[in-house]
Amino acid sequence: MAILNQVSAAAGTILDQGAGTVWTGDNDAKTENDTGAQCAVLSGNSRLLRMQGRGFTLPLDAKVMGIEVLVRFQVTSGTTGTAHFNAITLNEAVLGGAPDNNAPATVFDETQPWTDIVLGNDRDRWGWSSLQITPAIVNSATFRCDVRITHDANAPIFHIDYSRITVWFREAVLAGPRASADFLRNARRAA
Repeated sequence: MAILNQVSAAAGTILDQGAGTVWTGDNDAKTENDTGAQCAVLSGNSRLLRMQGRGFTLPLDAKVMGIEVLVRFQVTSGTTGTAHFNAITLNEAVLGGAPDNNAPATVFDETQPWTDIVLGNDRDRWGWSSLQITPAIVNSATFRCDVRITHDANAPIFHIDYSRITVWFREAVLAGPRASADFLRNARRAA
């Protein structure tokens, strides 16, 4: 059986898109620095904070086994309403969305310190089959995590420090006489 490999990457490009309240300091969401992009949502939704350009280089014959998304966030002002992640999505535009791509119903009623929210794991393909989530998609410059915040009153200030995507994959295994010969040759070299 092939070894389960794992690679992780933070975003190289941050984009603020769509309708809603604007994010500021977008580039502060590229690295873990306890600063973060900020959005003060008065009422309704934030714009989409799109974090992409991760620079993955999976072998093209690999099989993607699972994907995990980590988003580090903070709320810096108390609120009297409720605030929550409207959605954390993975590559929504490429595959047309997935059934399991929404964040848990996380509600904040007051100041929230830096906290990690983690979705997915080494066996979670976010509703896609291994044929749909290919290495070519993961390696693409547009492979991304999108975050949107919703609030019903009083403008808490949300900060997104960074996001990290971890991809678990198996490389193709050689079969037959060639695989046996390669195995023996490598075993002799290692001895």
